[in-house]
Amino acid sequence: MLRAIKDVNLAKFLAHDIPLFRNITSDLFPGIKLPEPDYDQMLICMKNQMQKLNLQGVPYFIEKTI
Repeated sequence: MLRAIKDVNLAKFLAHDIPLFRNITSDLFPGIKLPEPDYDQMLICMKNQMQKLNLQGVPYFIEKTI
């Protein structure tokens, strides 16, 4: 449930809202540590497409896209 909440909502927030959101979710789900998702294949495809479209693969752009 926490993974779904994060995945759905993180893309909607501005950069300065993300720490607040993370603090709220850690208060709602204390002690829960999510494993890092495996986005390796998706990142390879994203980087290939960004290169084709002449886009910069900055971490914020990649995170928002995911």
